[in-house]
Amino acid sequence: MFNSRRAAWSSPAVRPEPSVEFLHETGVTWSRIAAAQTNGLSRSSHAMAYDRARSAIVLYGGAACSDFVPCPANADTFIGSATTDPFECARSRVHRLARSGEDVLRIRGDSFDDSACLTLVPRNHAFTVSLSRSSAGPTSARYVLWAWLGPPARSTTLRVRNIDLGCTVNATPLQPTLSPQPVACLEGGVASQACGSVRRGASPQRAPLSLDVAGFPRPIVLTLQGVVEDASATSTLGFSITNAWVVQVE
Repeated sequence: MFNSRRAAWSSPAVRPEPSVEFLHETGVTWSRIAAAQTNGLSRSSHAMAYDRARSAIVLYGGAACSDFVPCPANADTFIGSATTDPFECARSRVHRLARSGEDVLRIRGDSFDDSACLTLVPRNHAFTVSLSRSSAGPTSARYVLWAWLGPPARSTTLRVRNIDLGCTVNATPLQPTLSPQPVACLEGGVASQACGSVRRGASPQRAPLSLDVAGFPRPIVLTLQGVVEDASATSTLGFSITNAWVVQVE
């Protein structure tokens, strides 16, 4: 699908679940405990943060207690660390040979930020969706762009002809048994399997492109991401996954 012969897609694999470990604080040091020992433990007054240095999501502090029993002052503390960076699948893989990746997908021209790949749009206000080409070329690029209802919910690995392109923030029509599926799709120059049975919008033939989206009268959250032809793609197929973007109408 993504080469000059439009090769067929293979079934992409689901991204593996992140590994989790639990540590018990003894006052000075931490000791690892079995995950089974944490079953049924609720937490109160806890916090969570992403530790970029360790590439881990950390749940820390708080205490184990029930809704009706006060938490003891010396309650145990646990840490659960996940090895998957929650923003990794939202980052662009376009032109990564030159830098960390080009943010070719933009809403109203906003720049992608790990802490806020989000654009807030007032109700009944139109906005612009733009998809640029890779600065490495080609000047006229084939592409597919998906839109999901709601925020990112299930990252999956995207494979074409058994070649891993990276991960998307949600499942695509190429994984019809997974959810959430896109509610709309645009494609230019790629095989129809990329959109599957998803409703197609009026699609420009190639990127770069810019589309004006009419305002929404009610609150809604949309997530956008796609794949674009890229002369500097790290895969041999010549395509790269774009950055993802969340549009929140409020």
